[in-house]
Parts: sequence; C-alpha cells; structure tokens
Amino acid sequence: MVYIEHRSGAVYLETPTEIKTHTMAFEHLCAHALRPDESVAMIRDIAEEYGQ
Repeated sequence: MVYIEHRSGAVYLETPTEIKTHTMAFEHLCAHALRPDESVAMIRDIAEEYGQ
C-alpha cells in the first residue's frame, strides 16, 4: 500500500502497478540521497551562506 498525503487530504494506492511505480521512485531517491552527515553539512553551509 502507498499512502500519499497532500494539502487537501490523502490517497491510498493499492494496485500492484501503483505500488511498483512508487517503490521504484522511492528507491531512486534513496540511491541519490546524501548520507546523513553530508546532509547536515550541506544544510549548515546553506544556512551560513544565507545568514551573512
């Protein structure tokens, strides 16, 4: 099951095709995500840049 929350409510998707599509998208995002320590460093750098 896929649960998608949005501004005006939520949707539950249950068909195998819908689940596969969203699972693939999630796996793609995970594969391209920064490691937690890299994320913290990036956020810190951006905060310092905009804080000046």
